Amino acid sequence: MHPRPDGGLQADIVVLSRAPRAIELREVIGQWDDGAVTEAAARQFGAGGVKVVILADGGDGAQPANLLVPSDHWSAGRVYELQEAGAPRHLRGAQVVRHGEDFVRVTFEWVTPGA
Repeated sequence: MHPRPDGGLQADIVVLSRAPRAIELREVIGQWDDGAVTEAAARQFGAGGVKVVILADGGDGAQPANLLVPSDHWSAGRVYELQEAGAPRHLRGAQVVRHGEDFVRVTFEWVTPGA
């Protein structure tokens, strides 16, 4: 909301997505990542989960694939696994579109597992 010179208020509304999806992704642990947990153990025990909002999956071409992710879980190139209706899908964070107080809006690309 912004004040206008005439004393009124002006509201700007931005539509981020027509069909957002709130989901939980699992951070994929790379072969050379530091830490004591292996990828197999993380998968078995559900470790590394992060709640995100997928704003667009890039499937319709209307806007690039992008999502909202908590700032503390963002790192360029990080790979996440989405388990949904059968076989898991993987996505890799690409670049920051916008920083918020506790989240970042980032573009992503779908990748094949292990890529």
